[in-house]
Parts: sequence; C-alpha cells; structure tokens
Amino acid sequence: MRIIGVVAKLSGGKAEDAKPGEVEAAPAFPPHGIRSTGAPPFSLGAADGCDIIRPRLMASEGAVVERPDDRTASVLRFATELVAWVATPWALSRYSWLLAVLSVVVLIGLPALFSTPGDKAHVIIPVPGWGTILLVLLQLVAAVISAWLVWPTWAAVLVSVLAAVTLVTERLRWRWLIAAERRPE
Repeated sequence: MRIIGVVAKLSGGKAEDAKPGEVEAAPAFPPHGIRSTGAPPFSLGAADGCDIIRPRLMASEGAVVERPDDRTASVLRFATELVAWVATPWALSRYSWLLAVLSVVVLIGLPALFSTPGDKAHVIIPVPGWGTILLVLLQLVAAVISAWLVWPTWAAVLVSVLAAVTLVTERLRWRWLIAAERRPE
C-alpha cells in the first residue's frame, strides 16, 4: 500500500495534526460500508481505489466531515442533467410549449440559484444540504420519466441505468451535504 502526503491521525485527531508517515495499524472493513462503533474513523486508500488515507464521514459522531472527491459522480450527474434538460421539455411540448419552457427554467434555474455553501464556488441563495439533494433527485426523476415517455425503450433503459449509477456514486457527496459540520475542500 502506498501512502501519499500527510495522513490523518488515526487516533481521532485531524489531518492537520498528523505528521508525514504517521500511521497506525487498523482492522480491515468494507470501504464505504456500514461500520460498527468499534471501526476506525478512516478508510485505507488501497481498499477503495485511491492512494491516500482519508477521514471517514462521521457527522453523527461530531467530527468535521471533509468534502469527498466526487469527480466521477459529477460527470454522471451532469450527463443525467443533460438528459433531463433535453427529454423533459420534449415530453412536455406535446401538451404545452409553456410547460416545456417552464421545465427548462425549473431544471436549470433552480440548481443555478439554490446551492449549498461549500458545494459550489459561487452560491447565490444558500440552502441546506438536503435542498441540494432534492434538486439532484428532481433532475434524476425528470430524466428517467421523460426518457420513458419520449424515447425508444433502449434509450430509456440506458437513461435509467445512468440514473441508478448516479444515485450510487452520489452517496458520499450526499452524506457530506447532510453532515452537521461540513468542511469544503
């Protein structure tokens, strides 16, 4: 296992308090899984595909929660948003052009206006983390339903799989968003 940079102090301290190369032995446990109260508050990088030791998301225990690296989740989320932005107005245009325009305003405008501090660089109207999660869920639901209404079955199945994978990859970000004490990157 390779360790890069300063590692988190495994005895409950913050990453800033740790010295380079300071590591303690720890029992193995599944990455990003449910852990018992006796499990250490960190994840070993090699177990979950990265080369660092990083703090676990422990908002319920009062620890400060670091923003997770969500580049993959961001790409999948954006792809799903694009589908929602195209398919939803397309589906609603059958009933009213006004509804189609309104859907674009809602699907693009609301996330642009409302965001959680620390999640985006520029926050216009701050909302709690659960508000951002609801906006993402709105995009996912709109993409899936609209795809099934207007696109061929094979395309709707692909969109459904994309939305399901997006839900899975968003878990860490959502835990960070609902944490009581968040720390941006």
